[in-house]
Amino acid sequence: MIAMVIGECINFPIQRNFVFRSKGNLGKQ
Repeated sequence: MIAMVIGECINFPIQRNFVFRSKGNLGKQ
C-alpha cells in the first residue's frame, strides 16, 4: 500500500510534465 502511494506521487508529476510538454509542442506547431 505504501509502495502504491509512492508510485502515484512519482507518476503524477511525470504525467503532468508529459502533458505539459505535449501541449507546449502543439502550441509551437
